[in-house]
Parts: sequence; structure tokens; C-alpha cells
Amino acid sequence: MSHSVYTTDAIVLHRATPGEADTVLWLLTQDLGLVIAKAQSARKEVSKMRSHLQTLSVLRVSLVRGRYQWRVTGTELHAGVLLGSSSSSLCGEAAAAFARVASFVRRMTVVDRSVNLYDIVLKAHVELSATVDSTDIVAVELMAIAKILVELGYLDQAALPTRVDSISSKNKLTADVNKALNESHL
Repeated sequence: MSHSVYTTDAIVLHRATPGEADTVLWLLTQDLGLVIAKAQSARKEVSKMRSHLQTLSVLRVSLVRGRYQWRVTGTELHAGVLLGSSSSSLCGEAAAAFARVASFVRRMTVVDRSVNLYDIVLKAHVELSATVDSTDIVAVELMAIAKILVELGYLDQAALPTRVDSISSKNKLTADVNKALNESHL
């Protein structure tokens, strides 16, 4: 019996290390939504995937659906977004903001349900990598969380401003996001 290999772009939202060499990954994929996959022996020194499977990395991943879980069969860093490059790397406050967005997605999304959040999260990554001002970082993070809530159906599209550039628009969007989170009971 042969298995289909799915190759898609993904963002590593979280990783856990249940055994000595294996890694369990929460991947936000472009085609499959949120997927939990096991990377066999990915923590060994000789593993080719070891350097690619870091938390918050953007990569192209090959997955196989097993009987009980997804398995990672191959990875390569995403050509357009390399976390290690100086032109688009996240550091400091921007990296912390992206980590909060990734954690939010992991907490709010159902596994194996194809919801198109990949583009929103990738756009937040790109915008955060180009942002240095702390006020702009907060605005990008807030807008990304609001767009995620709209995509998941917890917030109305009309509540999204085109830009979050003033204090009043930021306060209104923050209030709308908090109201949607309270009403979601999550």
C-alpha cells in the first residue's frame, strides 16, 4: 500500500520532544490547515531536518498521512522567508510578537480542519520582519489576531480597519478583539 506525499508550505508553531530523538510539530500548513506531525529521529546530530524544524521557522514540508498521525518525510527552508537571513529575520520584540500570534493560532484552531490562516500568519511574519518601531509591532500583531478571528468567524469583517495607525483605532480594535474572545469562551 502506497501513501500519498503532501508537499506544502508550513510554519512551525510549536514543537515538543516526547522521546530521545523524535519531535512532534504543530504545523500551520498552506494546504492542510493545522497539522500535528511526528518527525522521526529529527533531533539526532545526523538528521538533515534538524536545522529546519525550529519553532517559528517557515519551510516547505513533505508529509505522509499514517494510520494515526502525520509524519514528516522531508523539509527545506522556504525560499522567500529565511529566518536566518539579515533582510527578513525576526529579533527581539518582533520575534516575541510573532510567537504570540503563533501561540494564538495554535490555541484557537482545530487540528486537521482546513482553515486558511497560513497567508495571514505569513504576512504578519513578513510585516514584523520589516518593522522596528514598537508601536508598529503592536499594530501588526493586533491586526493579525483580528484577521485570524475574522477568518475563524469570531469577529465581523466590518470591525477591521484598513490601518491601525491612530490610538483611537487601536483602542477600538483592541476592544473588538477582546469582546470576540470573551464571546468565544475559549
